[in-house]
Amino acid sequence: MKKKLIALSLCGILLMTTACGSAKLKNGEEVVASVKGYEVSADELYKELKGSYGYEALMNKINAYIANKEVKTTKEIEDYANQIVEYYKQYATQYGVDFEQFMTNYVGLNGVTTEDQLFDYAVNDRKIAIAAAKQIGTKYTDKEIEDYYNDNYSEKLTVKHILIEFDEDQEDDTDEAYDTATDLIDQLKDIKDNDKLNEKFDELALNYSADSSYENGGLIENFMKGDVVEEFWDASAKLKNGQVVSEPVKTEYGYHVILKVSSADKDSLKDATDDIRIKMAEQEMSSDTLLQSTALHELREKYKFTINDSNLKQKYKDFINSLNSDDTTTDDEEE
Repeated sequence: MKKKLIALSLCGILLMTTACGSAKLKNGEEVVASVKGYEVSADELYKELKGSYGYEALMNKINAYIANKEVKTTKEIEDYANQIVEYYKQYATQYGVDFEQFMTNYVGLNGVTTEDQLFDYAVNDRKIAIAAAKQIGTKYTDKEIEDYYNDNYSEKLTVKHILIEFDEDQEDDTDEAYDTATDLIDQLKDIKDNDKLNEKFDELALNYSADSSYENGGLIENFMKGDVVEEFWDASAKLKNGQVVSEPVKTEYGYHVILKVSSADKDSLKDATDDIRIKMAEQEMSSDTLLQSTALHELREKYKFTINDSNLKQKYKDFINSLNSDDTTTDDEEE
């Protein structure tokens, strides 16, 4: 149940060349702004924006279109996006600024100023990553798929948890976190009614948990052994449904209070194959910064991607050349 710091980036520039009821120059071009003695045309503004942001905006739109063709929006993706929103909401609160100011000044997402906009961006971002992973995953052999399945697939568990963070460099902080987690367990251990237990757990998660799942009672659904750290899995697997751990579970992230909700049978290899290809590819992408960009290039080729503008075309050509060189850094790396 690793918390992932997700680095997000977005060129939120809208390149607009027409508008209703706007002023016109003598040559028919739209005037988007003016001061005494000077008028800025839509064409002039477009050329300026194209030079500064046009390439990134173009690639974002193309990648998003392809990803939406390749990947359906699932509940898992929506849950991921909601976690991103909650994650940044927490940090905005921590920094004492409103959400729009935090996104603009601290995260740097131009054009993403509301929770709905961040949700939509996160959905697209995740679908682009999955589309790239699916493309990469086509290269794995049946033997590699089966080996991964045997090593990582297990029954699927659903639990609720409360994370109490600590600083391992400060012994008193660790002791305080342990004491807090122990106190929460004490508040739960004598509740026999399942509905009341879940209600109390949700209340404590909302008030104490440092994990992004706190608003949903700390719910983590359908995870397998390979999806979480070993200590968390071992503690969860030993519990009976409706049972709370008897003592805090320590992981690298802090102390966890865990309530087991349910378990489900292990998926068959046949049913798991597509998911395994994606997971294997995502592991590769985490250690190869250009692998996703290469996969997205292959997908654009599949969709017959062409650029008519000469300047943007040259920039894309330079980027593709960089993928084929030994240089692993480029200003135009895609998200």
